Amino acid sequence: MSSSHNTQEQLARIRAVQARADNPVCKVSGLASIRLSRPDLTEAVRFFTDFGLSCIHNDGNLALLRGTGDSTASVVIERGPARYLGFSLTVDSADDLQRLAAAHGVSVADNHPQRGGQVIVLRDPDNLVVEVMHGWTHLQELMHSEVIPANRPGHSPRINRTVRLDYKHPPRIFRLGHTVMGVTNFVNSLGWYQQNFGFIVSDFQMMDNDPIPVVAFIRCDRGDTPSDHHTLAMGSAVEIGHMHTAFELPDMDAVVAAGVVLNRRKHHHTWGIGRHILGSQIFDYWRDEQGDMFEHYADGDLFDASVPTGYHAFGGDAMHQWGPDLSADMAGKIPSLHLVQTVVSRLRNRSGDDLSFRRLKNLIRHAG
Repeated sequence: MSSSHNTQEQLARIRAVQARADNPVCKVSGLASIRLSRPDLTEAVRFFTDFGLSCIHNDGNLALLRGTGDSTASVVIERGPARYLGFSLTVDSADDLQRLAAAHGVSVADNHPQRGGQVIVLRDPDNLVVEVMHGWTHLQELMHSEVIPANRPGHSPRINRTVRLDYKHPPRIFRLGHTVMGVTNFVNSLGWYQQNFGFIVSDFQMMDNDPIPVVAFIRCDRGDTPSDHHTLAMGSAVEIGHMHTAFELPDMDAVVAAGVVLNRRKHHHTWGIGRHILGSQIFDYWRDEQGDMFEHYADGDLFDASVPTGYHAFGGDAMHQWGPDLSADMAGKIPSLHLVQTVVSRLRNRSGDDLSFRRLKNLIRHAG
């Protein structure tokens, strides 16, 4: 028996949370959008159009952006102080929406006219807005980026054609993929998302002799229909709230070309290009003018509900199979006033908070 198998079994035995709920209120079908507020909508829209989204509405107070394959706006930006407000999930039936509404004592309401359908608005344990939508007005697909077939040994579909990357124009993002958040109390937060929405943990990352995982990658339970390796991920580290949001591009060439365009337009690069271990995506990370992190990715894993949960050791070398070393920015090692204030506040107000001096020291040691 391999040491890796033994490690997985040991971590599985000590974990303080379950991998999936036995009887969730409903099973969501996907992630529709993230919600942001920004003081300058023109600046915000400029970043996301450079990043590869198309703006379909901007009245000065509300901006909506989408990828070519998104069925509704995948980035919703309202005018206000710079914040990540939350996100919108989808359900396939009106009954699911009514059941969730009844479980939380809220009303089903009409969605914004630009989106259509019905919606309920919940707050998660860290007060993030979690909308759940049904019956929205489906947008027609836009023209996708052309995917040029790759020639491989024994299979050469590209004949009499060359490969030339477009470094002049922003990429065409296909769709919103996942969003990642830091939480105050991992057990409460993961349980809330599992019990309400039926999420399955694809993989945990854990530290030795600590039953509280550091990261959980969670996917939608769509039965035999494959789902992204993670639709949400949550971390029990230092930062609370938004950690990053990821958008899918067609292939690695598109990720490379997008990076060239963003670099030429003076956007802030964080980490990449590389390939993750958990989820297997080709990745490249960038920050907008407000400091929020966004990822381009391609070629991610898809799992159906039959795949069991994986258990893995947390560490600085556990994030990627190839690519540059983990940057200080990505690892959270660049000190800022906000980071210091967050740590001090959390250590002072320990009620229901996972962070302690001992856990903080352990996180730093494992991160390397």
